Amino acid sequence: MSSILVSDTGGDDWLCPGEGKAAQLERPYYGSRGNHIGDAEATELPSKKLHISFSHLGDLSQLPPEIIFQIISEITDRRTLLSVCRMEAFQGALNKGSCEFFRSAYTEEVRRGEYTCTNAIATITKHIKGHPEAALMIFEVAWKGIIRAGQLKDAVSFLYDLSSGLDTENFDTVLLSLQIMSTQVVLENSWEAWAAAFTAIDFLHSTYQSDSTKKMVKWIQHEAVLKRREIMGQNALNVQWNNAYCVLTKLQSYYELEKHREGKKHFEWRNIERQEKLERSLLEVIQATLNLAIQEHQWVEASNQVFELVVLNEDVHYLVGILETICSGAISEDLWGDATKIAPVFKAIPDYANVAKESIERLKSMWYGAEGIRWAYGSALF
Repeated sequence: MSSILVSDTGGDDWLCPGEGKAAQLERPYYGSRGNHIGDAEATELPSKKLHISFSHLGDLSQLPPEIIFQIISEITDRRTLLSVCRMEAFQGALNKGSCEFFRSAYTEEVRRGEYTCTNAIATITKHIKGHPEAALMIFEVAWKGIIRAGQLKDAVSFLYDLSSGLDTENFDTVLLSLQIMSTQVVLENSWEAWAAAFTAIDFLHSTYQSDSTKKMVKWIQHEAVLKRREIMGQNALNVQWNNAYCVLTKLQSYYELEKHREGKKHFEWRNIERQEKLERSLLEVIQATLNLAIQEHQWVEASNQVFELVVLNEDVHYLVGILETICSGAISEDLWGDATKIAPVFKAIPDYANVAKESIERLKSMWYGAEGIRWAYGSALF
C-alpha cells in the first residue's frame, strides 16, 4: 500500500509507512453538517497543546514491545497519537502497526461526530482520482465510524450522498471497497462488524439488483447463521441497539423462512427433526432480541418479541410476567404511545382474561395513577 500523508491543522502530519510515493492530503475543515465545506467559509478545528508525560514509566526503550504496542493502541485521539509516535521509543511500534492506529483514531473521530460525513465526502470526491488509496482509506474509516455509532440509516445516506458527488466509475470503486470490507466479516464476531456487512450488502443489492448481489445477500445471512453462537455470545452491555437489532432481525428472518420451507415439505422424520432444530434456534434469537430490547428500554419492540413467543406456544405464565414488566416500564417512563401499543398484546395470549388477570389489574392501577390527563384513557386496551 502506498504511503498516505495527511496534514492536520496546526502543521501536524501523520505518516502511514509503506512503499511508494506519499500522497499528501489536506485534512478537511470542520464546518456545519450538511454544507459542502470549502476553504473560504470553513472553520478549522482549534489546535490543542499536548502535554504528554510518560516519566512514571521510566526508560521507555526498556519496555517490552507488547507493552509499547498496547500503550499506542489505547490512544484514540489522533493528535496525541501523532505526538506519541514521534517519540523515539515508539518508532518501532508505529512501523509494525502501519496505519491501523491512525485508522482507529479516525474512526473514533467519526463516531464522536468530530469528523463528519460532509468532511469525508469532500475529501473523497476531491482526491479519488489522484490519490485513490488515500480517498478509500477516508471512506473506510468514515463508514466504520458511522456504523460504530449505531447510525445505520446515516450510513446508507452517506453512500447516497457520496454517489451524488462521484461519477459512476469512481463510485463503483468505492462500492468495490465496501464489498471487500463486507466479505471480510467472516473473520469477525462483533455486532458492529456484522451490522456493517448486512447494511452494506443490502445497499449493494438495492443498487445493482443483480444475481451476484442476490447471492451475496444469501451468503452473508448464511455466514451469520454459521457464526450465530459466537456473535450472540458477545457482550451486549455496551452494544449499540441498532447494530445488534439489525443482526438479530436478519437471523430471525432466516430461521422463520427456513422453518416455513420445512413445513411445506412432505412428512418425513428428518424434516420434522430439522424443523424442530430450526424452531429451537429461532427461539434463542427471539429471546436474545427480547432481552436486549428490555435492557435498552425498547418497550414496543420487546412486546413484539413476546408476541412472537406466543405464536411459538411458549409458556403463557412466563410471557404474562414479561409483558407486565414491559408495559410497566413504558408507563413508568411516561410513554403513553408505547403503552397503548403494548397493552393489546395481552389479548394474543391464550385465555389471557384468566391467566393475566392479576397482571392486568396491577397495570390498570399503575395506568390510572400515572401523571397526565392522557393516562385517564386507554386502559380499555387490555
